[in-house]
Amino acid sequence: MTTFSETQAAIDKHAQNVEDIQDLLPTFTHKTLAPRSGPVASTLDTILNKHRITPQAYHSRSFTGNHCHKYLHENVYTKLTESIVKETQTLTSNPFLIDKANIIKITFNDLNKAFAAVHQAISHTKPINHSSLPDLQTAVDAYMTIYRRMFPRKVIPKQHILEKHCIPYIKKYKFGLGLLGEQGTENSHQLIANIEKQRAHGFTNELKKLHHILTAHLHHIAPALRHQN
Repeated sequence: MTTFSETQAAIDKHAQNVEDIQDLLPTFTHKTLAPRSGPVASTLDTILNKHRITPQAYHSRSFTGNHCHKYLHENVYTKLTESIVKETQTLTSNPFLIDKANIIKITFNDLNKAFAAVHQAISHTKPINHSSLPDLQTAVDAYMTIYRRMFPRKVIPKQHILEKHCIPYIKKYKFGLGLLGEQGTENSHQLIANIEKQRAHGFTNELKKLHHILTAHLHHIAPALRHQN
């Protein structure tokens, strides 16, 4: 068996690359997301701001994980789609444009509702019984069917993972995927820091301290694990 070993030259090159990047960081400036000027789009931005949902200046105005949680509440996304129709009606009496606005409302309400069902079903840390897997797959299939009807040739990698790999993963590990997203990672980082500061600061043995922190963290994120074999 061959053991991988980095040469000193490779280590030095990597260290130099890191140093070069660190030197560049102060030269980067924060890019503020420019407000949209269109009447319909600006109305959408107003509603998002009211719910403290901020589109980011990268990845085509995407949301962070925590903002996705807020957006997927029915009263939020339906306000957004309803505003499209109302604003269009105030701007024009053209029946074709008003019909198009209504089609957008119905379509995105259906899409958001379907994705919210998937999100609620798998984005948590609770145990998932084998008997629930067919319902989960049905929810995923329903969402992807609606999405493909809207965007037939635009399936993104994350949707491929959702459609083909999430349910087998849940079947194997028997738990939801709540800790695998960005917000789950950030939450775990904050929780571990708090446990270390508030409950483990008195440990002198580093191994016992680490064991205590990880056990407390595990019991917090998934209490049912205490009873799993």
